[in-house]
Amino acid sequence: MTAMTSTSPQTPRSPQGPQTPTADSLHTPVIGWFEQHARDLPWRRPEAGAWGVMVSEFMLQQTPVSRVLPVYEQWLARWPRPADLAAGGARGGGPRLGPARLPAPRAAAARGSAGDNGTARR
Repeated sequence: MTAMTSTSPQTPRSPQGPQTPTADSLHTPVIGWFEQHARDLPWRRPEAGAWGVMVSEFMLQQTPVSRVLPVYEQWLARWPRPADLAAGGARGGGPRLGPARLPAPRAAAARGSAGDNGTARR
């Protein structure tokens, strides 16, 4: 039996071994890039709250931001609190974004959030 040899090029190693970036060495450049290039999206704003962020997460699953933006504000205007959606308001009226199975999890999440007196802010 012959020994297998790798055909891929070897990565040069420093005398101390491979250099692995640390979280600290990555933090500053990533934050700097984000500050210069981040898009102003409504769910990133402080006033979005937990409800608005959760709604955006559901909408953005397998859906481009460009398709979510037009309906995000409409959704929150119609169901500003989890309790509003949990009360049954989404039957057949939710936007067709993300996988087709998402209306049920959205409503279930709203019911769970509404258990907090329905006060989760958008």
